[in-house]
Amino acid sequence: MQNADGEFGGPYVGTPDEFWKTITNEIESRALLGCSATGETEGMIRINNEETGLLSGHAYSLINYFELKKDGDDGDEEGPEHRILRLRNPWGMCEWNGEWADDSP
Repeated sequence: MQNADGEFGGPYVGTPDEFWKTITNEIESRALLGCSATGETEGMIRINNEETGLLSGHAYSLINYFELKKDGDDGDEEGPEHRILRLRNPWGMCEWNGEWADDSP
C-alpha cells in the first residue's frame, strides 16, 4: 500500500513485515483479498520499457503466498529471500510474465 507520494506505510499498514504478516494471516484464514496497481485507466504496466503482463487500474485477487528462504552460512534457514504473492486475474487474460511467472525457469 502506498500513499499519493509513493511512500509505503500508513496507520493501518505498519512496517512491510507487519503488512506481509497481515496478508499471509488473511490468506490462511481464507479471507477474500484483492489488490490493484495505481492507475486511473487500465493500461499495461511496463518495467524498463518491457510489458509485465499486469494492468494498472485493474483488480486482481490474492490467492496464495510463498516465502523462499535463503540458507545461512551454517546451513540453517535465515529470513525470507523472496516474498511472492500469487494473483488471479478475474478476466483470465494478461498475466505476469517476469521472474517467477508460470513459464519462468
